[in-house]
Amino acid sequence: MGKSAERSLTLYDPLEPDRTWLLTGSADDEGILGALEKSAGMFEVRLVKALSSLLPRDGVVLDVGANIGSITLPLAARCPSGIVHAFEPVASTRRFLERNTSAVSNVRVHGIGLGDFNGPRTIHVHPRHPGGAHTGGEAEEGENTERIEIMTLDAWAAANNIERIDLIKLDIEGDELAFLAGAAQTLRRFRPVLAVECNPVPLWRFAGVGPSVLIERLAAFYGEVGWIEEDGTIRRLAGTEQALSELTHHALIDLICGAHFAAEPTPLTMPRADAAKKVPPRPRFLKRWLRGGIRTSAKASSKEPEVQPPPPPEFTFVHSPSYRATFEINRLCASPGSCLHLPVRLHNTSIFWYWSHWPNPVTASYRWRRGGRVVVQDGMRTLLHDPIAPGAQAIISLAVAVPDEPGEYELVFSLVQEGYAWFDQLRSELGIVLPASVR
Repeated sequence: MGKSAERSLTLYDPLEPDRTWLLTGSADDEGILGALEKSAGMFEVRLVKALSSLLPRDGVVLDVGANIGSITLPLAARCPSGIVHAFEPVASTRRFLERNTSAVSNVRVHGIGLGDFNGPRTIHVHPRHPGGAHTGGEAEEGENTERIEIMTLDAWAAANNIERIDLIKLDIEGDELAFLAGAAQTLRRFRPVLAVECNPVPLWRFAGVGPSVLIERLAAFYGEVGWIEEDGTIRRLAGTEQALSELTHHALIDLICGAHFAAEPTPLTMPRADAAKKVPPRPRFLKRWLRGGIRTSAKASSKEPEVQPPPPPEFTFVHSPSYRATFEINRLCASPGSCLHLPVRLHNTSIFWYWSHWPNPVTASYRWRRGGRVVVQDGMRTLLHDPIAPGAQAIISLAVAVPDEPGEYELVFSLVQEGYAWFDQLRSELGIVLPASVR
């Protein structure tokens, strides 16, 4: 079998733009190389700036989830008298990592993953997003599977006679809690600075927990937790609720433990569960605008309640969705290839607003399953023209295209935040199932 196609792009050091590296990866990579291309060669600038300020010239660094070396190389440049241990268990990705770091004398590549046990495990890798390789969950459409070796950090440190660790960068797609479980002795012994990507999507999908669990686990290890702002400033978090507030703005954040915090927490801006009671009534002009045009959602009651206005547009990422939904029928019987509207009663049990008229809109959609297999992955979208406040209920008129082939199916309803996540992929109980006969 011949080598897969590859491409190379220039990676710039954000602190010293005259310093560059040639970063080679798969030609299919839309993740790391795609981001590098869009940013004109600058990658994770805020993270590199923050970590560079914490790293001594003779520092010992662990880059856990190194991928093809986009963070490994700038960190190695910051500690020329030290060493960077780069961990990448996926063989095809590691081949590029080894090539990209071959001329850098203070990088050591390790072909294992770090977790909560010692032994083999299966990892799922999508060719277009190798940086999103995950050990949790099942393989999805288009993903390849590979057997990798896992070790605990405690076992690896003991086997390699590690006497010092100054900094650990951790980005392992939902396995962060497993890493912490296998690293307790080493973290207590060396107290390294720990930089952890907090991404709610893989945490929910592959670890089955929300971001608050990770944040609280880090606080249990280190006491105080900070996060990295866009300019690289490390700011102290006031607590878990503050971190969740930042996630509503940024979708994911980099958490920092064991470091000096250059700034105090920002004021809490996330809408709380009782926010709807504190927001003034919706302006009349907004009510008139929402009543105009074609509406694809309806009030649960014939009497229109005083619906509060949604929070400002910056609150766009629903990182911890919750709702109860029921179809108004028990079973669907439909003709092949037909289109119809199904009423779905939705009760918003989250602290977030659901609405389709802001960036990253929340819409309603569905999948078709047959014999346990998904046969239609992305259904039609139904807009939520009226905002659904925390605690509020609405009836959604779900637009559905019926499959062309007769048979027995399941229609799976879910809300979707466009450009972010299907909510039933974050929490399986949010996928509401309706049996269907197509004939």
